[in-house]
Amino acid sequence: MESMCDGNRISNVGGVCDLGRRFSIIEASDYSLTVRTAAHELGHGLGAVHDGEGVASACKPSDLFLMAPEMYLPNRRSRYTRNPWLFSYCSLASFKTILIAKDCVKVKGIVYNEQEWMNYTMNQPGEVYSLNEQCSIINGPKSRFWGVSTV
Repeated sequence: MESMCDGNRISNVGGVCDLGRRFSIIEASDYSLTVRTAAHELGHGLGAVHDGEGVASACKPSDLFLMAPEMYLPNRRSRYTRNPWLFSYCSLASFKTILIAKDCVKVKGIVYNEQEWMNYTMNQPGEVYSLNEQCSIINGPKSRFWGVSTV
C-alpha cells in the first residue's frame, strides 16, 4: 500500500484496517477546503487512488470528483457542479473492494450499549445548547442569537 502525501496532507491508501496506517492527517485552512480535503484523504484510506490513475484510470480527472488529483472548489462564478462533493464510480468500486476484503469494518454483533445510545439520542440537534449558547461556542462569549426562533 502506498502513502499519498503532499505539503498539507498525508494518507495511506487502503490503510483503514492496518494498525499504524489507519489514519489521515490534513492541515486545516478555510472550512470548505478542509471538509473537501478530509473527504479526499478518507477516500485514500478507504482504498481510492486519484481519478485517472491505476485502477481508477477509467475516471477522468477533468470530471473534478473528490478524488481528482488537483483540489477544486467551485466559487459563485463557477458553472454549478456537484462532482467536487461526490466520489466517482471508480472510487466507489475501490471502497467496495477494500470493505469486502478487510475484516475490521464488518459488524461482529452488538457494537453499542443500548442504554448509552438511548441517553445520547434522546435530545434532538439544537436541544442540548440554546441558540445563545450555540452562537457563543461558534463566535465567542459575547455572541448572542439575533433573529426570530421557530423553536
